Amino acid sequence: MTKKQESKPNGTTVQLAEFVLELYAAGWTQQQVFGQYPHITPDLVTRVFSLAALLCVREEVLSQLSGTPEARLLNV
Repeated sequence: MTKKQESKPNGTTVQLAEFVLELYAAGWTQQQVFGQYPHITPDLVTRVFSLAALLCVREEVLSQLSGTPEARLLNV
């Protein structure tokens, strides 16, 4: 994994990820997304959904820890 891949997403990356997720949430198909926005690649969409899944899992874990002694260690 390169240094760039290990870095945290910046504001532009987050905005693009939100935009891609909103397109799919609105019912767009892959063909529509790639046809309308050629700079959005299949690899980018895969990374967006991977990030979204990780964030959902993280949120679920944190919500389950809320109110436990472990939560104090994580500042939850």
